[in-house]
Amino acid sequence: MGLVAAVWLQTTLASAQPVVSAVSVAEEGRSTRLVLHLSQRADYRVFLLNEPMRLVLELPPVAWRLKGTQPPAAGLVAGYRFGQFDRTTSRLVVDLAPPGRGRRSPFAVAVGAK
Repeated sequence: MGLVAAVWLQTTLASAQPVVSAVSVAEEGRSTRLVLHLSQRADYRVFLLNEPMRLVLELPPVAWRLKGTQPPAAGLVAGYRFGQFDRTTSRLVVDLAPPGRGRRSPFAVAVGAK
């Protein structure tokens, strides 16, 4: 089982600050896909934290404009939270359901079961 975090670029006009319009979570076979919908391309950094296992996605300041409620837990995603970490960093923190292990590739972060 694995988790793939992807940054999705919607085709909209660029603005001064990227807008996050949706976060979606879905199981795809033995993988779990988490997609962050952004209004424009943004630099990001992804890393894993232990105890409890979390995936952290850091972005430049973004406007969080999510509609509705948080999607239900699916696969390795137990839940998530988001917000402004400091004046130069926004964060999405994904709580991972145990057991999990991490693997990084140049295009996405994959987290798989032990």
